[in-house]
Amino acid sequence: MYKESIMYCEDQYIPYEAVEKLGSGKVLILAPHPDDEVFGCAGTIVKHVESGDPVQVVIVSDGGYLESGSKAEYIQRRKQESIQAGNLLGYTPEFWDIPDREVVYGEKLIARIGDVIDTAGIDLVYAPSVTEIHPDHQSLGMAVAEAARRSKKKIRVAFYEVGIPLQPNRLLDITDVMNLKQKAMACFSSQLQQQKYDRHIAALNQFRTYTLPPQVQAAEAYFVIDSEQLSANPLALYHSKAEKMTFPGSDVAALQNNLVTVIIRSIGRENLLAEALASVALQTYPHIEVLVVNAKGEGHPALEQWCGRFPLRVCGTGEPLPRSRAANLGLKNARGNYLIFLDDDDLFYPDHAAHLIKALEKNPGASAAYSGVLLTEGSTGNDLSTYNMPYNPLQLLGGNYIPIHAIMFHQSLLESGCRFDENLDIFEDWDFWLQISQHTEFIHVNLVTAQYRIYDNFGSNVQNNSHATHCAKLSIYNKWREKWSDEQLLELMQSAYEKPSLVKEISAKNTAIDELKNEIDKRNVTIHNLQNVLAEKDATIHNLQNVLAEKDATIHNLQNVLAEKDATIHNLQT
Repeated sequence: MYKESIMYCEDQYIPYEAVEKLGSGKVLILAPHPDDEVFGCAGTIVKHVESGDPVQVVIVSDGGYLESGSKAEYIQRRKQESIQAGNLLGYTPEFWDIPDREVVYGEKLIARIGDVIDTAGIDLVYAPSVTEIHPDHQSLGMAVAEAARRSKKKIRVAFYEVGIPLQPNRLLDITDVMNLKQKAMACFSSQLQQQKYDRHIAALNQFRTYTLPPQVQAAEAYFVIDSEQLSANPLALYHSKAEKMTFPGSDVAALQNNLVTVIIRSIGRENLLAEALASVALQTYPHIEVLVVNAKGEGHPALEQWCGRFPLRVCGTGEPLPRSRAANLGLKNARGNYLIFLDDDDLFYPDHAAHLIKALEKNPGASAAYSGVLLTEGSTGNDLSTYNMPYNPLQLLGGNYIPIHAIMFHQSLLESGCRFDENLDIFEDWDFWLQISQHTEFIHVNLVTAQYRIYDNFGSNVQNNSHATHCAKLSIYNKWREKWSDEQLLELMQSAYEKPSLVKEISAKNTAIDELKNEIDKRNVTIHNLQNVLAEKDATIHNLQNVLAEKDATIHNLQNVLAEKDATIHNLQT
């Protein structure tokens, strides 16, 4: 009987060797509260300082959340404790003074961190792990990851642990600096009165030597990743259920204006749906609800009530739903001021919603905005092309160039009667955009902020069925041609007329290019022939120079004979 066994090595999960340093260059340490910079990574700070690396330490929040007395005095005390610890370790901390428990994962914080990274030319950033239990820790870690993803310079991010152990890929030996770390931790008397954090951190650092040689007495754990990895895969930090970090207590009714409903039509592809939801959970825009439309019916996987920090609802009829009907059910149940679709095999980049909302707020007369979308092969991840064309209403009449999850639109368009045509199951989004275009201009955001993944076996790419595509286009044209104005028809005719002219012009230019190439070839032949003639002339000159040299030698010999004769005559005369 055949028996399978799973073979693995422990060092696939945790390092069995310690490093002396995580890197070099300009270093930025970001701590959510006064003391986290010491509890989490004092050892690595000392290593960088001793190596001469420029170290910038930023304390993001004021740490004043739990104080019930004089909050200003308490905040100042915590600052002084951080300054005292910094003096011991060799740096002076900077304070951003964001209120404790108000460190928000969003565009403002990401931009501020990114500005420091770019301005200071940072090479290595330290931040709390995204799996930390404190919401300020989580938010700061996620903001640093997103700022690094957007960085034009390749940088490294090292996530550290404070409140909960992380899954490390680096263990830093801090045996020789542990005593100094203990002294620095002792500076935070205000916190040690509440809990013996220094004892817990010392125990954690000791525990981290579990897989290391006996001579390593203390170690700090880190998960290190670079900006290129984050750019290639924004979900690289969220492969486990860590992306399900919830922030209970929010209710749609309590959210501020401009709530965005993300409508996901799902046919139960569990792994792909999980990735799509994770990409929504990472949105930097804060006011989002997620509405999953169960288009599969029975057997759809159960979902939690939260998608990251955003509330999640599921709607359906209990039966399989065609694409257009599922879309309309989503529109009917959406609560947001703005709506956007995301199919369960596609992805948003973290700044997708933020850019679209910003564009709509800057253009209050428009009710729809769209950005660029990268088309990739789902099975390999290879880039195929990019949808990122400027808005052209005439071109939209001829074909759809805007993927469904590229556009965010205002719910008031539903009041104007815009709905998905349930007679269509291909190009239903194109028909919907044509409806919307009757009521508003589309704002184009010239950035690629989403990904459209093609899976042949899922039939995502309608172009694979040319007959179905042809019939669907005919359906669209039959529906819309009576609604087009004479002006629109004239423009379409003009466009059709100009295209052959353009082809003819391009052909003429290609002919001219070919003629120029032929002329260049002729010139090259002439040059080659002249070079041969020159070579022959050079050979003749060389031969003549040899003859001259021989004549000169003869003359020289005769002159020597004459000199000898003159010498003989002279001797005879003498």
